[in-house]
Amino acid sequence: MHSQPMFDLDLLPSPDLCYWLSGLADGEASFIASLKQRPPTQNCKNDFLELATEFRIGLRDDDDAILEKIHQVLKVGTIVRTGARPRSKPFATYIVYRMLDCLYVIVPLFMKYPLRTKKKQDFDIWSRCVHLRHEYSLCLSGQEQILKKYQEECDRLKDTRKYKGKGEQNANRNC
Repeated sequence: MHSQPMFDLDLLPSPDLCYWLSGLADGEASFIASLKQRPPTQNCKNDFLELATEFRIGLRDDDDAILEKIHQVLKVGTIVRTGARPRSKPFATYIVYRMLDCLYVIVPLFMKYPLRTKKKQDFDIWSRCVHLRHEYSLCLSGQEQILKKYQEECDRLKDTRKYKGKGEQNANRNC
């Protein structure tokens, strides 16, 4: 079995850069988790469930040097550029989707350099999805239970994205 070593956060250029990245992620990042039914393909004759986790930071393409720096420092992920559309300017997105990169780089990074806004809740749920995805990939027993937990976390992550005014937030705190 392939084993990837834990990413050594101490090898990053400086804690200041990591705190800066955490702040950028608070404002511009998305933590995405999904569970999709995939149809049979030429390579795989059976349909299957795909557990997907992604970390994304999207910026205007004239800020893509920032994304290049993040990619250079973290050494994982890819940058996707999207051209101008009728109602939008060109865009660049840094994406980390490989499970082991999410597990061994992104999760430890934001555990050590935590997010400060409501997006921390998204990260907490997403990191549980990353761990469940990894557990599922190891083909351990109890995969149906893992899928159920994963779906619950995906639903919870979607729910955090719904805007809740201050009154609604305070009412939930009193429960």
